[in-house]
Amino acid sequence: MACLQAPEARSSFHRFGFFENPDQVGRFTPMRLQTRAFAIASGYVATTAVFVLTLLLLFGGYSADDVPVLSAVLFGYSVSVPGAFIGGMWAYAYGFLFGAAAAFAYNLAVIPPAPPPFDWDADVGSEER
Repeated sequence: MACLQAPEARSSFHRFGFFENPDQVGRFTPMRLQTRAFAIASGYVATTAVFVLTLLLLFGGYSADDVPVLSAVLFGYSVSVPGAFIGGMWAYAYGFLFGAAAAFAYNLAVIPPAPPPFDWDADVGSEER
């Protein structure tokens, strides 16, 4: 009987209160994303990626003609230090918008909106009597 666990030795989810009910241990509970936080984080990631890529291209001796996609999407972008900042600003804007749209779509797909608190089509009953 040494392999039986004491009731206090449950999983860490119970100890730290992640589940409201012990019956929820094996169930998947979908999590909503915070749209604003996800959008800001996406903007930071996009900004960092464009800024670092631009500096790598700059120190590698490339020009804006070698990366026509970035020049076409990020207006005013060039492979230079000012171009890295301009591209970073545009990348933040695009990353923020796409991150917000992705988080919003995820929240709609995972957790549909709640029904209204009352039924508009319900018969009251007193009017028909």
